[in-house]
Amino acid sequence: NWRRKRDIYRASRIYVATPSRWLMNKVEGSMLAPAVVLPRVIHNGVDLSLFRPGNKGDVRRRLDVPEDASVLVFVSKRVKQHRFKDYLTLRGAISRAATRMSNRRLIFLALGEEAPDERVDGAEIRFIPYLDDPAAVASVYQAADLYLHAARIEAENFPLAILEAMACGLPVVATAVGGIPEQV
Repeated sequence: NWRRKRDIYRASRIYVATPSRWLMNKVEGSMLAPAVVLPRVIHNGVDLSLFRPGNKGDVRRRLDVPEDASVLVFVSKRVKQHRFKDYLTLRGAISRAATRMSNRRLIFLALGEEAPDERVDGAEIRFIPYLDDPAAVASVYQAADLYLHAARIEAENFPLAILEAMACGLPVVATAVGGIPEQV
C-alpha cells in the first residue's frame, strides 16, 4: 500500500499550503515531496476586530475576576482530557508559581472545560465551559496577564489560541513543539 501511494504521488503534481514551516518540513520529508509543485506556508490568522487588547478592569469585573490578582489563562476544548494538551504540566506550573508568589493572589482560567474549580498551593483554578462566541473568548484573554500553552507531542501545528492570546496583547509561555516556536 505504501509503495502504491508513493508511485501515485510521484506521478502527481500537487500544490501544498501549510500553516507553519514546521508542517512544511514534514511534507518535504514525506512521500509527498516529489509531487509538490508549489509549496507555500500561509500562517493562520485571527480576527483582529475581536482579538485585541481590551480594558482589563472592565473585563475582569464582568468575569468576576479580582483586579489585583495575577491571572493566567489556557484555552483548549476539554482542557483536562485533551490528548495533545498537557494539563498536568500546566497544573504543576501553577503550583510552582503560587508557591513563589505567595503574597499575591493567583488565578488560572482554564477555558474549555466544565469542571469544579480547584485550589493548588494557594492558586485558584477556574474552569470555564467551552464558549462558541469568539467575542466571549476574547474577553477571557483580555482579563489575563499571561497565556500558558502546554502540548505533549509534536501535534501542535500553529495553534489559534496562541495567535488569539498574542493579538489580545498577552505574553505567551509555551512548550516548544510543532509550529509553536514559529509563533512565539
